[in-house]
Amino acid sequence: MSEAGFDRIYQTWEHTLDSERHAGAVYWYRMHNAMVDRCMQFLYAADPSNVRALCACYAVLSPNCSEAITFKALDRLLKWWRNNGKVEDLRLPAYGRNKDKAVQVLATRDVAKYVKGRKVLSFYANLVDPDNKDRLVTVDGHMANMWRGAPVRLAGMKDLKNDEYSLIEDTVRQIADGLRMPPSHLAAAVWLAWKRIHGIVHDPQGRLFM
Repeated sequence: MSEAGFDRIYQTWEHTLDSERHAGAVYWYRMHNAMVDRCMQFLYAADPSNVRALCACYAVLSPNCSEAITFKALDRLLKWWRNNGKVEDLRLPAYGRNKDKAVQVLATRDVAKYVKGRKVLSFYANLVDPDNKDRLVTVDGHMANMWRGAPVRLAGMKDLKNDEYSLIEDTVRQIADGLRMPPSHLAAAVWLAWKRIHGIVHDPQGRLFM
């Protein structure tokens, strides 16, 4: 455990606004509800396999995209799917390989095969389980910068090594346990605060779900 990393994340928590703490507490619930609504609208049956597939699509489309952009990508994907579109006609604001994974998830419902990478897997798990019973934490570049204490530009940032990811995740869990809250809720609150504190320009995160 890094004491410096612990202190940086805890200090960020101390500087969160009430609105950010509220967002962290309800964020996953609201997003999950929105996912179910979309599942019912576009896939016609809100059974568990469809909910998991929809959350998986959202997770694999999300790397380096804001929530607003990812939601637009998901919306386009599902409209294309409903209309039996051709793959060559599908245009999404996401990496091509991630678009292909999302299409395969819809076609096969095989989440385990196409949802890869620790961050994406954790994000998927947080979406599927808003209560965070598995205690997984989504650690992206902003969370890594917070733990390291430096707001480094994310463009070109290398993926976290597994050991560092584990250290950050364990830090978030330890602080969350002390505050008696789910780790993913703490992570969401400090993530919002970090971006506000450092003036990081972005689409209002979570605005579609709050």
